[in-house]
Amino acid sequence: MKRLLGLAVLGCLVVLPGAAVGAPAAELDVGLGGAMLTSATPGAGITAGPALQLELALALHERVSVSLFALASTHRGGGSAAGTGAAEGSDLTALTPGVSARVNALGFDDALGARRVWLYARTGAGWTVLWPAGHATSGGLFVFAALGVEYRAHLKGFSIGLEVAPHWWPTRGVFGGSVMPNLRFTF
Repeated sequence: MKRLLGLAVLGCLVVLPGAAVGAPAAELDVGLGGAMLTSATPGAGITAGPALQLELALALHERVSVSLFALASTHRGGGSAAGTGAAEGSDLTALTPGVSARVNALGFDDALGARRVWLYARTGAGWTVLWPAGHATSGGLFVFAALGVEYRAHLKGFSIGLEVAPHWWPTRGVFGGSVMPNLRFTF
């Protein structure tokens, strides 16, 4: 598996066009938006709430990065909707640490020839821990695939973006998603 991942990253560095490969750059991404969950139980409904995402990424190339992330969300009255067995109307908090990979698929140059706008795809997995009604329940595998747009501002190192990501918890049979405006700083 490690060899396959290493070959995939090497292939991206060789095949993908872009700037010359220099030293890898660290990136910090902070997103604040909304998240929603659907129920594994038919008719239990959908719950939505605020979400915060922190991501520490390593840009291996202009087009490829890998990262560690943490996604936290709260859902008022969402305990029963998430299939946790919690009482109807109980509040729900979710915390998901994980890993992800991002590929900047399409870049657009500005009038000065600097590539400022990127369309990207990001995918990852993690482990979610849920807290309904004030006590922790068992966690679950979390996977997602996201599409986003990023604008690299004229202020060196800063960019802003918007990411839309469907989520899936296969061990719980729960679907969800998030819409996350974000601010990224490259060190």
